[in-house]
Amino acid sequence: MVQITPKMIFWRRFRTYIEQQRKALATVVDWIVMLYILIPGLLIGGGIYIDFWTDPLPVWSERIPLSLFAILIWFLFSGKMLLFLEDADVLFLRQQQTWMKKIMFRGVLVSSLMNIGKGCLLSVLVLPFMVRNFEFFLEDWITFFIYIAVLSCVTGLAGRIVSVSNSGWKGKFRSLLPDVAAILLIIISTLNHALLLSVAGIPLIILLAALLLWLVRRRIHMTGTFMRDVEEDNTTKMGLTGKLLSQATEKPTKSTSKTWLFTKSQRLYRGQPEKRLANAGIKAFLRKKETLLMYMQISFIGIPAIWLPPIYIKCIVFVLILFMIAYWLFTRWHIFSNSDYLKVLPYTEVQHQSAAVLAVRTLYSFPAFLLSAAFGLSVQPGIYGILLGIVTTAVSIWIVPGVAIIATYRQKSKE
Repeated sequence: MVQITPKMIFWRRFRTYIEQQRKALATVVDWIVMLYILIPGLLIGGGIYIDFWTDPLPVWSERIPLSLFAILIWFLFSGKMLLFLEDADVLFLRQQQTWMKKIMFRGVLVSSLMNIGKGCLLSVLVLPFMVRNFEFFLEDWITFFIYIAVLSCVTGLAGRIVSVSNSGWKGKFRSLLPDVAAILLIIISTLNHALLLSVAGIPLIILLAALLLWLVRRRIHMTGTFMRDVEEDNTTKMGLTGKLLSQATEKPTKSTSKTWLFTKSQRLYRGQPEKRLANAGIKAFLRKKETLLMYMQISFIGIPAIWLPPIYIKCIVFVLILFMIAYWLFTRWHIFSNSDYLKVLPYTEVQHQSAAVLAVRTLYSFPAFLLSAAFGLSVQPGIYGILLGIVTTAVSIWIVPGVAIIATYRQKSKE
């Protein structure tokens, strides 16, 4: 008979946690389809990354202070602490304090190592800007990253201790205090980065390491927080699943007497039936909070994807994003036009197509303006970049939605 040990219990729970995260991703990600996205993305992204190391960096990157880079790196290293406690532990393990302490210690250690590994991988993306803008020696970079890594472990563990020691909104508010203190410490310590790396770096790391050991000891010997620890662990474990489900499913709409947008049912367009149909489609799109949030995210997230790459990749990415947005807006229109309510209305296929072009073109105007402005100013700063953005906006609004929708309708009619 195999004797159960705390080490075996912990690693079994850790494997179960990893398997749950894998299954959560598998439910919403088709890995065969992802290959068609990841391979071109890695090739294009790899080319851009190499250019950041070899070509001159953008002028704006030279104006970013070390404190902002340090806060970004600290954010990449930060993460939740898991103790791997479960509800069923109240039946047996809770009575075995030695076992509980060993499981919690391993949980803190593995969570810290996972956060540090994640931070190291993600920090590679911003490393060209830091290495080329701040001419540190190798030992300086090692000191800097060890400092940020230890600080992130301290703030993560301190936040966990504060959150389980206080309930309600006070616990959520006070759990943010370690993060605020860490940001202030980063800003103060990087005001004179030469002093930090040459004189104060090692003593500061030693102090933070001593604080981390004290926090680990305090966390393991804390009592009276078992149920809150279990609740915090469950929330952290289900975090990825919750985010994936929030994107894959929509919340049920609330029945309200008044809408929060277009409360007086203003008309955007007047005239023919297809314009009235386009009015209804635009309002239905903007009144849905989940769709509106996705619309704003797509509009603003595309800006750095257009701004950062070199000119030859910038043009390709710009065109692809514009057509992607137009296609996504048409899919939302397609859901609206196939609703049961519209099926009883006597609109012809030509009217549906005209309304689709008008509605999608209207909704497309906002992201087209933002992305065209980013494209123009990144190609040519100043007045000429603004003019290029205005011209590109007008041309894309006139061409892209119509081409995307007409091509889709033709494909649909062939089928």
